[in-house]
Amino acid sequence: MLRDVYVDALLERLDDKKYRDYAFEALKIFRAETCTLSDNNGIEIPFIDIYCQLPKNMELNFIDIIEASLAWQQILLGKLQYGFISIPDQAKKDADIEGNNSIISNLVNLYPGQIIEANFTGGNFGADGYIEFAKPPISKKTIFPLEVGYCKSDQIMTHIFQNQCFARFPYDYAFIVIFEDTEFKPFEIG
Repeated sequence: MLRDVYVDALLERLDDKKYRDYAFEALKIFRAETCTLSDNNGIEIPFIDIYCQLPKNMELNFIDIIEASLAWQQILLGKLQYGFISIPDQAKKDADIEGNNSIISNLVNLYPGQIIEANFTGGNFGADGYIEFAKPPISKKTIFPLEVGYCKSDQIMTHIFQNQCFARFPYDYAFIVIFEDTEFKPFEIG
């Protein structure tokens, strides 16, 4: 249902020539570059694994690629800022609520005085959990909704629109990436 709303909104925006030109230019840049997030200390992750990591047997659809391309532009412009949180384990399957909650809730012990609360509740609606910081780690936000494992662009967009931030703990990585949209304006071009 929510995905349909985002698809309809994106298709409506693509009717506007200025927006369409911007979106397709963003797509061209996204396809031409190696779009990797890095902490400059050896941690790297392809941006696509953050923005819309899907099961290995599924292919990304056009909507997810366009949304990821537009978000990458926000990274390049410095509007969508990010940071890494190293952890000693990788995400468990979605159904392993106890295992994921153990990993996430342990962030309070790993980062005392920095992370004051963290949990994983799982589920298919809303965030999988959240991470709360004592002080804003990026700009203004202290509570970051968390998505663990596979994720589509509409889930991320929901968090950006509602909270201007999100945290991602994708499969196959031993870190969480937090993001904050420091200049949030819905559907802004450029």
